[in-house]
Amino acid sequence: ATLRRPISLDADTLYLRYGLTAELQLPIDRIAIARPHAARVARRTEGTLRYCEAGVPNVCLVVEPPISAPGLLGDSRPIREIYLGVDAPARFLDRLDARMACARMHAIPPGHASN
Repeated sequence: ATLRRPISLDADTLYLRYGLTAELQLPIDRIAIARPHAARVARRTEGTLRYCEAGVPNVCLVVEPPISAPGLLGDSRPIREIYLGVDAPARFLDRLDARMACARMHAIPPGHASN
């Protein structure tokens, strides 16, 4: 399924696909930190999602404020950290950092209304 539905990134959204039909659309401006990661993460840790086929995830995303992600039974739960296993983590993080910087540049400062 991951070969046919990979992680993808556009100007303002990171698309995390898992399984055959599930997808989490994460707005770039909700990612507070994107960093390399090299330790094991328990499969069912509260407040986290873990998307890696096998082994150790190599990227950690910290989401602020936490997002609501669908659970297996149709319920939702708050997620603050997302761990990914990607093929080229340095390249992925470089591209994501560029999108995050662009999102910060275009963010409306607090107290300013948009028209």
